[in-house]
Amino acid sequence: MNIFRPFLFVIFLSFVLSAKANVNLYFNQIKNNPDKLHAFLKKMPKGGELHYHLDGGVLPEKMIQWAAEEHYCLQKDTLVIKKTMNDCGQDVSSKQLVKSPGLYEQTVRAWSMKDFVSTKESGHDHFFNSFPKFMPLAFDKQTEILAEILKQAAQQNVLYLELMVSPDKARSSEFAQSISKMDTLAKKKQALLRNKAFLNNIQSTVAETTNILKKARQRLGCDRTPKQKACKITVKFQYYVLREQSANAVFAQALSAFAAAANSSDLVAVNLVQA
Repeated sequence: MNIFRPFLFVIFLSFVLSAKANVNLYFNQIKNNPDKLHAFLKKMPKGGELHYHLDGGVLPEKMIQWAAEEHYCLQKDTLVIKKTMNDCGQDVSSKQLVKSPGLYEQTVRAWSMKDFVSTKESGHDHFFNSFPKFMPLAFDKQTEILAEILKQAAQQNVLYLELMVSPDKARSSEFAQSISKMDTLAKKKQALLRNKAFLNNIQSTVAETTNILKKARQRLGCDRTPKQKACKITVKFQYYVLREQSANAVFAQALSAFAAAANSSDLVAVNLVQA
């Protein structure tokens, strides 16, 4: 058997080198053809996507479509959308928004980088200013967004995703006031970890993280057709902490994030976000 091992290795190596040469040859043939190059890169197996904001993971058109299926109101001056049980008053209902082409396009551009041209607002500012506009809707549609992201990732042959999420909708930052008069981080930590509501929020964060993925896979029909590409993607989450808050709010969020990650197989990292 040992006699044949070098021979088998040579055959395998020849096959690999031949395949690599064929790929390089084909790439050089199509690299100046945008359509063929796009198809080639799309089919190429990808590794992992490690910095992906769940909240900004789908097109604004899809977000507006979801909003129109329920009762949301769009503030015409800020283009911020919020869910309400009341009449929209001077604002525009989400159902009316899809029937108003001019305002619809304005909203799409405000919520994304579509057709953006830097004038008074930089690209950096426009990008970060877009999130608060659709965040109330994104918080409500975590399951739907994740399902769409998985479908997009499957089309791109992505094998692994780490998605940045806020499963508790940043509720942990609301505990900032309770530690505002304490003079050391150790005292703040001790007080928070003795706070039943804070501990319940950690447990809720862990449960909701698992629930988001479970519901997204149910939406995709993974229980019925588990072999579809979108169902085979490994998904993990990063808890994001909003760093442009008060120091106490950042501390409360970070403590909650690390505690949740320590008790969850789905939460694998903590990330600081905001401009």
